[in-house]
Amino acid sequence: MNRLLFIRLHHELGPRWTIFDNKGNVHHVTFNMDIYNPRIIEGWSDLRNFYHLQPPKLCHLRHTGNLAFEIYHYEHYSESNVQKFLSHV
Repeated sequence: MNRLLFIRLHHELGPRWTIFDNKGNVHHVTFNMDIYNPRIIEGWSDLRNFYHLQPPKLCHLRHTGNLAFEIYHYEHYSESNVQKFLSHV
């Protein structure tokens, strides 16, 4: 997670998150709540394997509230993929 985003959302976040996609898949991860090095500490490798997230794939998480995030993933980084994600948020 981006450190600035964590600072902005810290009052809404907790250590256990739900991550879902538009196909109904649901995953649970643990977040370390560290303001200096924010990261998912448990469950990330399961997500990486499930969605085959290896470079150059691009992954975005959109906070939807209540410790839930929607995941978006793309085959590679491109301006059009970034614009697709931004149009969802």
